[in-house]
Amino acid sequence: MSEKSNSEKVHRVVIFANGTLGVPAILIRGYLDAIAHCSNVEICAVCLPERPSQLKIFVFNLLYETTIKIRIFAEAAMKRKYKSLVPINIYHYARKYRFKVLVPPQGNINDPSFIAYLRDEIRPTIALSFYCLQKFSQELLAIFNYTVNYHNGLLPEYGGRNATAWSLYQGEKETGFTFHCMTDELDAGNILLQEKIPVGPDDNAFDLEMEKAITAAKCIPRILGMALNGYDGEPQKGRKRYYSWNDCQSITVIQDPSSLSKNELMNRLKAFEKLEIKLSGIWYEVTGLKDVSRESVKAEKLIFMTSDGYLLKTIHFLYLPLILYKAFMIIKKIFGKKLISDVIR
Repeated sequence: MSEKSNSEKVHRVVIFANGTLGVPAILIRGYLDAIAHCSNVEICAVCLPERPSQLKIFVFNLLYETTIKIRIFAEAAMKRKYKSLVPINIYHYARKYRFKVLVPPQGNINDPSFIAYLRDEIRPTIALSFYCLQKFSQELLAIFNYTVNYHNGLLPEYGGRNATAWSLYQGEKETGFTFHCMTDELDAGNILLQEKIPVGPDDNAFDLEMEKAITAAKCIPRILGMALNGYDGEPQKGRKRYYSWNDCQSITVIQDPSSLSKNELMNRLKAFEKLEIKLSGIWYEVTGLKDVSRESVKAEKLIFMTSDGYLLKTIHFLYLPLILYKAFMIIKKIFGKKLISDVIR
């Protein structure tokens, strides 16, 4: 179906996101900017997996900024264009635009009672998924007239998790994003819009994610126009690849680093930024490796030989030197896991 003329009906939008930091924050703000110029669409709710804590968001962003500064200090060659997670205060926007902040039971968007509440009380017509990490059930999809997902990769070749990192790992000269209709199959719906972003030799996954989000936010008025006009989009064409969570684990969790070449390890580290490596029976979250000479090697558990004969030493752990990393791991064990390691992925 081709695009039709705009209807005068006021469409009610629910945004589904995994939080209010980073990419979701940029896209939510982009949507709110877009509806300021659109008289027949409104936002009625933002759905999140947990109720946001502004203190927690502040701490997460501060930890991220501190982590980046430490990494730049420890690794002069490291470049990072975006040094903030650009958080938003969703409660402020909720008051300003008069929408609800919804948290489904146990964070499950497919909970039957939540679906019933959306259908009977919120009565939405359009769903926008901005980094929602859950698959929409058929029952949830059915309550909307139109559903759109933002995917951080070029479909159909880069479906699934960590699309930007996978494109870096594959050595692509371009990466990109896709807005597509949602179906009961992940990342398989018709394409509404795609944009490409060039990849430079020193680019990293996080900066590219932010560049994509900023560009995508500018496209939201076009996406809303398509939604209001009932545009069906275009079927996906070309080679289809889907990267699951298990695929990501298989390439970033390394039981025996000596079984891989130096180039392979460095390529994985550059693309995914963190590798979980087992050395002398202990797992480390490694963010830095360097060559060492045979003459300088002593009996040290953090040095290993690659499959092609190079000696590598692990030098950064979550961007920290070993002694600070060990202290951090104690704090992480005491206070829980959702700290720096969640922020930097």
